[in-house]
Amino acid sequence: MPLSHDDLARNLADSLRGELRMTWCDVQLGPSGSVRPDVYTIRKSYMNPCPTAYECKVSISDFRSDVTSGKWQSYLKYASGVYFACEGDLLKKSDIPAHCGLTVLRNDRWRAAKKATLSPVIIPEEALLKMLIDGVEREGPRLRAKGWSDSLQINNTRVKFGELVARTVRDRLAVEQEIVSARYMAKRIEEDARFRAEQIGTEARDLVAPLRAELCEILGLPQTTDRWKLASEVKRIRKDIAEHPAHAALKTLTSVLKRSLEQFGYKEPQEEPEEDA
Repeated sequence: MPLSHDDLARNLADSLRGELRMTWCDVQLGPSGSVRPDVYTIRKSYMNPCPTAYECKVSISDFRSDVTSGKWQSYLKYASGVYFACEGDLLKKSDIPAHCGLTVLRNDRWRAAKKATLSPVIIPEEALLKMLIDGVEREGPRLRAKGWSDSLQINNTRVKFGELVARTVRDRLAVEQEIVSARYMAKRIEEDARFRAEQIGTEARDLVAPLRAELCEILGLPQTTDRWKLASEVKRIRKDIAEHPAHAALKTLTSVLKRSLEQFGYKEPQEEPEEDA
């Protein structure tokens, strides 16, 4: 039996939520009347949170209405990209707007059928506050329920097997939580480091590209010349300069001038050492 719209959204949110991602269902991202994505996610990353909005569809008419009205475009104020989500074969890749993605639920597993085009976006402060307040109210009871379940499990174990076994179970649960936290921190550090490396690479390319273009122009080489050819050409020019007769004549003239000046008492000024402050 097909899932209802709300069940589909909750199923998607549960599949997206994890050690590196937070999710919200039906949260209003701005003031009254602003957009409310069915599912909204953010990576747990300071450098690259990549907020993403999902619209769940259980009917083709609802999907076409959203596409015709351009509703999904209003999410781009808050999201780097937008995905449509459905169950089975309701939607095809060819139905999806050019910059949007498609994720599909089949056999109880979500798969991305088409990737969305992602663009940088700064999440408005009002949206962050909404998610903070709304997230605590919605996720708090769920997390407390899990904690209560773990505590109940330990108490039941104590009654049935005694304090030693209960303590062992409790310690194991604590160790497992520490392992989960450590893995999360490691993944988060790795993700932030990878993003920073990509950012540094982009900045370096932006800095070097104009200088490289200018060098190609000076050398009379095509802009597509690779760095090995550029290095070879610079090396050849240096060799030509060193072997040119004018280079040897210039060295001789410099030497003669230096000796002549020294005969008249001229001494090359020496740099004075800097005094300590």
